[in-house]
Amino acid sequence: MGFLTKAVSLDGSCGNREAESRSDRFWRVPIFPVFDIQMLFGRPGPAYFPIDARRCLLTANARTALAIGLEFLDLSTNDSILVPVYSCGTELDAVVARGISLDFYAVDERLQVDLDSVRSALKPSTKAILVTHYFGFPQSIPPLLEFAQKHGLKLIEDNAHGLFSNDEKGDPLGCRGDISIFSLYKSLPVPDGGALVVNSDDGPFELEAGLQRTSLAASLGQMRTILERSLFVKLPWITRYFFQKILDPLVLVLKRRAKTDSRESCVDAGRKGERSALRRDAEIVTRYRPAAFTEFAIRRQNVKEIILSRRRNYAELVELVDSMEGVVVPVRELPVGCVPLFLPVIESEDSQPLRRRLLEAGIESHKFGFERDYFPDSGFEWESRLRNNLTTIPIHQSLSTKDLEFMKQILRSHRLR
Repeated sequence: MGFLTKAVSLDGSCGNREAESRSDRFWRVPIFPVFDIQMLFGRPGPAYFPIDARRCLLTANARTALAIGLEFLDLSTNDSILVPVYSCGTELDAVVARGISLDFYAVDERLQVDLDSVRSALKPSTKAILVTHYFGFPQSIPPLLEFAQKHGLKLIEDNAHGLFSNDEKGDPLGCRGDISIFSLYKSLPVPDGGALVVNSDDGPFELEAGLQRTSLAASLGQMRTILERSLFVKLPWITRYFFQKILDPLVLVLKRRAKTDSRESCVDAGRKGERSALRRDAEIVTRYRPAAFTEFAIRRQNVKEIILSRRRNYAELVELVDSMEGVVVPVRELPVGCVPLFLPVIESEDSQPLRRRLLEAGIESHKFGFERDYFPDSGFEWESRLRNNLTTIPIHQSLSTKDLEFMKQILRSHRLR
């Protein structure tokens, strides 16, 4: 659901992006899609899953969706959930905040659930299993459903990465589990947005009660980030000067004058690697709907073009990356119906020379996950390697032909080193 923000600065030094200069927020090729003003004037497009699901609740983020989903499933203290040890961490915060215990299982070299590990982790207190569709690549749900039904477990699909992805039968990811969660802002240029889908008919669907609208200040804060990305791609020096010399000082003055704690954007908060447990719990407990702009924009997306662009961009870049020494691509050929969020690669060297090269060139690249105290210290060496050595390469729908050629040039130059 989230991504490590530790990165290499443009001078090649390694550091935490939150501690680095604010100027490093500008990327020549950002990891997420950029805002297109034409989206404001488009007509609503055809409905798509999950927003057309019969029992769908839109939330500010996937973490909030999961917290509400756990409540719907009536899971709480004394219960435990099977979860992958290779996790973001923010989704598991929602589980821990509810007093639910975590039982960890492993994944294989293709990021698929290790069923033997799942069976070994099962306990009498286990009430559910959470399955992550990493980077939009489908897990094999039928055997997991069979396992869940055999042991009386609820199946939770974490599809924060897989908006628009389908399984081998052509069904959208997230339509098989008892509940599923989505993170809309990872795939679309919107300030926030998550979704909870309840696929079962058990119990009344009365989940909107008490949901608050995301504050205007929080929405504007993340909209500024989206606008920064978009403008910097087209007008880099003007954008950098305007935001650093004019807008940022103005925002700082306004914040000091307001003297109110207008809730920080849930997306910005979700990307911070170092937040207090108190702050995380407060964000989970507080129920927010997405910003009004988000609800407007998600219905005005060219879904067909997004799907085609992401699959095409992945196919163009994966050939270059897969031929490099010291790099492994978990999924070389896209499954039919899969719409990837990123191109994930695993580097053999802990120093991650490919990732360093991308960052030095201004191509934003993230690791997956935040550090959490509740992750096991031993017994999951492969997942530890994934956490340390897996990085992500942008393949989103906003990439232009020029962007792709630039990225290919950087990848070719790295391959020749």
